[in-house]
Amino acid sequence: MSEDMPIQRPSVAGDNLSLRSMQEVAMNDRNASKMLRTYNVAYWGNNYFDVNELGHISVCPDPDVPHARVDLAELVKERQKDGQRLPALFCFPQILQHRLRSINAAFKRARESFGYEGGYFLVYPIKVNQHRRVIESLVNSGEPLGLEAGSKAELMAVLAHAGMTRSVIVCNGYKDREYVRLALIGEKLGHKVYLVIEKMSEIQMVLEEAERLNVIPRPGCACPAWPHKGQVMASRAVAKNPSSVWQPFR
Repeated sequence: MSEDMPIQRPSVAGDNLSLRSMQEVAMNDRNASKMLRTYNVAYWGNNYFDVNELGHISVCPDPDVPHARVDLAELVKERQKDGQRLPALFCFPQILQHRLRSINAAFKRARESFGYEGGYFLVYPIKVNQHRRVIESLVNSGEPLGLEAGSKAELMAVLAHAGMTRSVIVCNGYKDREYVRLALIGEKLGHKVYLVIEKMSEIQMVLEEAERLNVIPRPGCACPAWPHKGQVMASRAVAKNPSSVWQPFR
């Protein structure tokens, strides 16, 4: 460089602007770090929730697509501009679908790791959340999934949604004739409906209703870990001699 060539220096305004930008970045970083510590996001966010550089909670509905994030504060502002009143509930069905894929993948890895040759099929208990959007998000995920019902009301909801998938349905809980009949109707509709036998007295009822509807039942056997008082003796009887459950179905 020539000695006569003047050295160009940034203007004072430029210096101030750069300094202000650096200070804002540092302040935002401190705010984000404070939010992370205050709300312990790292312990429960599980890659779905985080604090962005503005100190706002952000949502990543699918951690397999990390660049797709939603700033909740900005989302609320947008909804308010559109005239929506608060409070509001925001649903992210992609989180449910990602959890479903993760669970199936985890069991697949475990089976391969331990050389387990048995089958595995994930079943969602509808009592956890009966919301239509939740059920539809799960059954339309493309992952193998069954639905579990523990009452007549739950079974009716399961049949309404399982119609889209022809999936596996597991029937637990107290069973009267209406419950058993409804489950067997589901079998006739093309679903694989498993009636879990929890009491010896349920066997004859299942056989009678199956004969009436001309359908072959799919019985299952279970011994509850914490049976109700009325189930204690029946559960012990089933556990002691499980072959007695299958004999009438042969």
